[in-house]
Amino acid sequence: MLHTDVLAAIVPIALTSTPTNSPDVCDLKPLPIWAFHGALDTPSRSTSIKVWLDTKCGAGASAMRPVTVYPNGGHNGATWDTAYADLSLYDWLLQQRLSDRQ
Repeated sequence: MLHTDVLAAIVPIALTSTPTNSPDVCDLKPLPIWAFHGALDTPSRSTSIKVWLDTKCGAGASAMRPVTVYPNGGHNGATWDTAYADLSLYDWLLQQRLSDRQ
């Protein structure tokens, strides 16, 4: 959250709601984010950050995509392995440009 100005995008895996406790959380709003989460992990965490960015950080939607939730994934390697095996993730990452946000 402190260096969003040097990141083109981020891909958090096993998402947490902890960043909503930070005064800098709204710095994530313009940053393209594609998060992946296992449904067997803490369920409410999977959408809380997007909802927070979209509703508590000023007008307009955030640049965060809807969270991809894997029904059989937990807080384990299955979630990471499935996300990292998705070739569309890499296509999306390669389309992100820091210059598109400045």
